[in-house]
Amino acid sequence: MRKKLASVLILCLVTVVFSTTDSGDLDVLMQFRDELDNPELLKWPENGGDPCGPPSWNHIYCENSRVTQIQAQGMGLKGTLPKNLNKLSMLKNIGLQRNQLSGKLPSFSGLSNLRYAYLDYNNFDSIPSDFLDGLDNLEVLALDDNNFNASTGWSFPKALENSAQLTNLSCMNCNLIGPLPDFLASMPSLTNLMLSGNRLSGEIQGTFNGSALQMLWLNNQLHGGMTGPIDVVATMESLTVLWLHGNHFTGTIPESIVTGKITTKADVFSFGVVLMELLTGLTALDEDRPEETQYLAAWFWHIKPDKEKLRAAIDPSLDVKDETFESISIIAELAGHCTAREPSQRPDMGHAVNVLAPLVEKWKPLDDDNDDYCAIDYSLPLNQMVKDWQEAEGKDFSYLDLEDSKGSIPARPTGFAESFTSADGR
Repeated sequence: MRKKLASVLILCLVTVVFSTTDSGDLDVLMQFRDELDNPELLKWPENGGDPCGPPSWNHIYCENSRVTQIQAQGMGLKGTLPKNLNKLSMLKNIGLQRNQLSGKLPSFSGLSNLRYAYLDYNNFDSIPSDFLDGLDNLEVLALDDNNFNASTGWSFPKALENSAQLTNLSCMNCNLIGPLPDFLASMPSLTNLMLSGNRLSGEIQGTFNGSALQMLWLNNQLHGGMTGPIDVVATMESLTVLWLHGNHFTGTIPESIVTGKITTKADVFSFGVVLMELLTGLTALDEDRPEETQYLAAWFWHIKPDKEKLRAAIDPSLDVKDETFESISIIAELAGHCTAREPSQRPDMGHAVNVLAPLVEKWKPLDDDNDDYCAIDYSLPLNQMVKDWQEAEGKDFSYLDLEDSKGSIPARPTGFAESFTSADGR
């Protein structure tokens, strides 16, 4: 009997130990609360407790006994962040944007599991030189609207180059100075680079030749702005959004930007994004959505391999059933193929037609009353349907005009002209 009782007690003890938040993580969270001016907004229990639960504390997410997420955005929090924040070694996602946090941003050095860091729209006034050391899995970094190192300015440290998974880097109005770091051009996953409203100078270096960037915002640089020729942007075949106004660039704006004609592979990328929009009911970019889903293409790539996540992401109006999900999965794969990071890896539109044609045949309306919907004869092969539709519309679809796809790119910033000439690029 004693042995059985002892076994039960040991089992209970083990259960308690493994259900309790890691003591180091708990210490960091307690310091986080203590350094806030208005910690009551968090609604954490005053008499302690277990952050990982059950029940877990508000805004805290855990895996086993380790804190993996802090999500407290837009709460009006005031105060500073604890210096030992980087002791949360299993932290994957931190969302503290749109608060009133201030003081020195603590180092994130060594947070090798961190994937998403949203610290934008606060009042941090300095950033340590080792802030980005060891962030090997970082995918999204947002630091906008923090006046870092106001008297001297700052630049991205070269350690950022080691964040090979980084796709989105946003540091608008955050007091960056000096030339655009050339190592940004060689970061293999970087697709969205938004650095508006800083004090960057110099030209867009030749190292950006052929860059896979899809979105580049360098507009409204202060204290003279950026200068030099901008011919290099014409080599960025994936580029779909470019803001350069408010600088002193010279030379002729590349024809691809002036005319709105973009390369075939850029057309294919846009088509892939449209497929994603049709499947999910979401727009390509929406800053009002949760951070992980703001950039539709990047998010879709993450959830596409997981059939359960993909199914959950489909627009409810499509009324997905088992018999239709197979076709939806084929379209999702095509969307991923079309939005491959390297333009050379994207298919031509003939391949897209070959993939979609059997699905059109399979799911075309059965009701004869629908045969004339949009003046399309669904009994015809897909190629012929498209041709007849083009002739009915009286339009030439030999290239995609940016005006036709403007719903898939962000809105024009305030003060940005409806159209511009080479003089505006100087």
